[in-house]
Amino acid sequence: MKLRTVAVIVALMSAAMWSSTGYAFSDLSLVGFYACSAKGTEVFTATGGSPTELAYVAVALQRFDGAGHATGKFTITLSENSSPPSGFSCTYATSTTYTVNSDGTGSSTEVATTVSGPCGNNTEVRSFVIDDAIGSSATFIPTSDTSSVGVVNSNVDLINCERQ
Repeated sequence: MKLRTVAVIVALMSAAMWSSTGYAFSDLSLVGFYACSAKGTEVFTATGGSPTELAYVAVALQRFDGAGHATGKFTITLSENSSPPSGFSCTYATSTTYTVNSDGTGSSTEVATTVSGPCGNNTEVRSFVIDDAIGSSATFIPTSDTSSVGVVNSNVDLINCERQ
């Protein structure tokens, strides 16, 4: 009897995970620790300054809880295309909310608080897609970015995250 009950539960859970078009994703599709890397450019105008194009690379660790929240930290290194080139790094603590659609796409809002470096706090809204049915990786792109120390005129990057 126990084996039959377990088989019925597994069958019901499997049926709930599949829709008529394939795998049904949910917030639970992103759960666990993810290592992320990003590379991109942004045009930033510091308060009282003029626009500056910055290239950057970043690494991050994020813990997704499977219920629409994530916490983590990231370090970003920015370089200004000037002569001579100048650059700086900042480290942030992050708090994120996210929603996963049934087709594996989604959106997130990350609030980043500066831990070290000359960067201000920022909030970035992103669109993403989960790259496989088991949520082992996801790719994010920014759709809006705000900063406490100026205006982010544009931000183009690709953030790749792999579950650890």
